[in-house]
Amino acid sequence: MTPTTPPHEGRASAGSPAAPDQTELLPFYHEEFLDEPYPHFRRLRDEFPVLKLEDGRYVVSRYDDVSTLLRHTKSSVQQLDFGAFDILHSSLVGMDAPAHTWHRRLVSKLFTPKSVRSWMATTASIVDRALSEAETPGQIEAVRELCLVPIHATTCSMLGMAAEHADEVRHYTYQFARGFGLVATEDDLRAGAEGSAWLEDYCADAIEKVRRDPQPGVIAAYLEAEDRGDMTRRETTANILLLLAAGQFSPTNLTAHGLERMASDPELFAAFRDDPAVRPKVINELLRFVTPEVGVTRLTLEDVEVAGTVLPAGSTVYVLLASANRDERVFADPDRFDYHRSTREGPHVAFAAGPHSCMGQALARQETETIMTAVTQRCARIELAGEPEYNSIQHARQWKTLNMQLTY
Repeated sequence: MTPTTPPHEGRASAGSPAAPDQTELLPFYHEEFLDEPYPHFRRLRDEFPVLKLEDGRYVVSRYDDVSTLLRHTKSSVQQLDFGAFDILHSSLVGMDAPAHTWHRRLVSKLFTPKSVRSWMATTASIVDRALSEAETPGQIEAVRELCLVPIHATTCSMLGMAAEHADEVRHYTYQFARGFGLVATEDDLRAGAEGSAWLEDYCADAIEKVRRDPQPGVIAAYLEAEDRGDMTRRETTANILLLLAAGQFSPTNLTAHGLERMASDPELFAAFRDDPAVRPKVINELLRFVTPEVGVTRLTLEDVEVAGTVLPAGSTVYVLLASANRDERVFADPDRFDYHRSTREGPHVAFAAGPHSCMGQALARQETETIMTAVTQRCARIELAGEPEYNSIQHARQWKTLNMQLTY
């Protein structure tokens, strides 16, 4: 979850005076395109693979170029202007090496096999309880009961805080993420600032509770680092905010996508149920097909050439992860969901790549697999009970509700 620079208006340039208005090229100005931005992304890849906006920022959309920029060692997130979200400069997503490396290593040490097994037990037990409660009515609203609540509880277990207020955390994380849009409006930025302030206060309170009543987890590890003089309280708060928000944001939508797809495809449901080897492949394809977060931002520290265009040092570049994952230059028939894809096709970049790749990606995959496996083991069949409701934003594809009929 990396903010972009403030919003702007005007025309775009792609090295040609005939470049269309950016409101035509980018899907982000139109709510009706936020759920399906892929035709716009295809046009960008084909006609304007490096799109320069009027304010000087660049938008890069092809897989090879996105991959190059994500892995480029002479780029920065620390020097980006985060505006109202400056607290994130005190977190992993806003730091460059060596501070980024140190903070990442601190948290990674806590992701032991024993810890992950304990966290997955939390996920599975809450899903099992939700499925038991849904057995008599035979219906469930899956986004909240099977995705949000168990994933939020798992994140809180990892952090060492009480698994409370899942709906409020979801709401304010959503508001927070509205401010990350490439062309965020003033309303989006106000919502983002509101979400940021609420989450900061909520995490500060959780940290103080752990200080008074120590619990094992990431918060306790950060407090120990504070006591050694290795971290500041602002860094602790910023990183807990990041882990709490990101810990439920993308995994909730990833899992909702998986459940919707299985409810619509009995063959996929059966394959996931019957063959454990298939499960990671399905989750990989879910990530590629509907990338949870649309893009991330980098600042170049030296000239970089991509798609025949030189991005000067000091350029702010928005790399479209969701576009890269649908690039027909890399993925055969990219608009078709196919978990049998050849491993010769490039790895998706749903979790970015390089030094700032998502450190929670393994946990997100395991949470999704745990939930989808539990559903297939408990239910003989799942079906949609009405149309899913989405509330996508510029920064991310979002599932709002997913009513399902369960047959046990």
